[in-house]
This record gives sequence, C-alpha cells and structure tokens, in this order.
Amino acid sequence: MTEDSEFTTQSLADSAEMLLGSGGTADCYKCIIGNRAYCIKRPKSQYRFSEDYMNLFRKEFELGIELEHPNIVRYFDYGEDDKGPFIKIDYVDGESLDEFVATHLDFLKNNTNRQRLLNELLDALAYLHGKRMLHLDLKPSNILITNNGHHVKLVDLG
Repeated sequence: MTEDSEFTTQSLADSAEMLLGSGGTADCYKCIIGNRAYCIKRPKSQYRFSEDYMNLFRKEFELGIELEHPNIVRYFDYGEDDKGPFIKIDYVDGESLDEFVATHLDFLKNNTNRQRLLNELLDALAYLHGKRMLHLDLKPSNILITNNGHHVKLVDLG
C-alpha cells in the first residue's frame, strides 16, 4: 500500500460511488475525494474470496503503480473498506474508443488526428513492452479518449 492508503480508505468510506462500468470480474466507480475524481475498481462479490483472483487483483495494482506514461491511466492506491477491496485509479473524463469513433466522425476524417491517436496508443504499448508487460485485454472499451484534447488513455491492465 502507498503511504496515504489509510487516509484514502477513510475518505472512500465518506464518498459516494457512481457506477462507470462493469466488466467480467470487476466493477468501476467514479468517486470524488476532496475535489478530485478517481476511478475505484472493485472485484465483483463472487471473486472477493478467490485467493487466485485477489492475488491477480493486487498484482495489477503493484504493476500499475510503477507505470508513468501520459497515455496510461495512473494507479494511486490499493486498500479495503466496508465495501471490500479496491484499487484507486485516475478518473478519465472521456469515452471509450468505440464510442468516440461513433460520435466524432469529423475529428477522425482528419489524417493528422487519426495518426496522433494511433501514435499515442502505440507509444503506450511500446512503453509497456519496454517494461516487459503485455496488455492482455486490449479492446476498444479499454482505450479511452479524453474529452479535453482527445488523447489516448489505456486502462484495465489487469
């Protein structure tokens, strides 16, 4: 755990969580702590008592906290509160690649814009590969495009 995890766990207990999305093994919530938004990733209840899954969940945090790249979501904390274990991640104000493609056709018609998004994605993947890591769930829903500036943010490194 990081040094501020005790503070973070206390703050989570007092913060409302809004469901952002649900995957196969975990749910992600938007949570405001202080005046900053975070994504709180929580394992689904049926996985909380699986030692193998929880080891993978902790491993995701341990790997994620070591990453520092502008196109990869930042990891902040791992902890447990009355709702169970969680990973605190940077909240990305944006939309998934598939949603972005459906709603921003004019942006994507521009070759420079398309090339920039592709370069950002490839740069993030090259960074991971340089760290001897693979993203094993690369799909449009795990590639977010920010609302501010339309930049790539790779998520879900689990």
